[in-house]
Amino acid sequence: MEGGRQERKRDSDMFTNPRCGLAIAGLAIAVATSTASASFVVYNSIDSFLTENPFMINDDVGGLPVDNVSRQHSSLQLDNMTISTAEDSLSVWDTPIGSAHATAGDRFIHVAATGMKVTIDFDQAVSRFGLHITDWGDWGEGSLWYTDDLGNHHTIATTPQDTGNVIFFGVESASGISQIVFERDNFMPDGTQFDGYGMDNFYFEIAQVPSPGALALLGLAGLIGTRRRRM
Repeated sequence: MEGGRQERKRDSDMFTNPRCGLAIAGLAIAVATSTASASFVVYNSIDSFLTENPFMINDDVGGLPVDNVSRQHSSLQLDNMTISTAEDSLSVWDTPIGSAHATAGDRFIHVAATGMKVTIDFDQAVSRFGLHITDWGDWGEGSLWYTDDLGNHHTIATTPQDTGNVIFFGVESASGISQIVFERDNFMPDGTQFDGYGMDNFYFEIAQVPSPGALALLGLAGLIGTRRRRM
């Protein structure tokens, strides 16, 4: 560790979509923490993510009513999170649309071509979050990235990708994340917008916040320690 920075890297692993038999390889990603006291780690392998964090809550979108018609919602509510985008770009499908598909169960959220920015707001801050993205980036040129309310920014994938691809993205922060925004800038060579993609299997763990009583005890312990040092 040098100057309060350390680097953590997750090896790329192979993940097979049990529904479609698709095998994907994650991209190895190195992430440097901004301080020695607050870790921040990016995962692009479902195996590594679940090995490091085995007790994730998982919402596979199975509780959402099916639309099977594109561009029906500006927001959708899942367990502990609201997913929103402009121009009613969200819909829920139980059959593939294009090559976007479910990665668990039979339902997934489809983001239409108009949804260039997708915002996830958490009801309670999370310390860990992950999801699967399907059929992103098989047309046009560009990139998919995220930012969060802690100021972290990372490129998740770049074009070209295989049709029907499955991309896993996960993140971990000891500081707690309240919002994540996914954005893309990929357009066709003629300037038209890129096609839609799917989102499914939302993993999360709510950040542990000390109770007021615990904080008071910590403060008292610090005060006692200070007085002892002065005696």
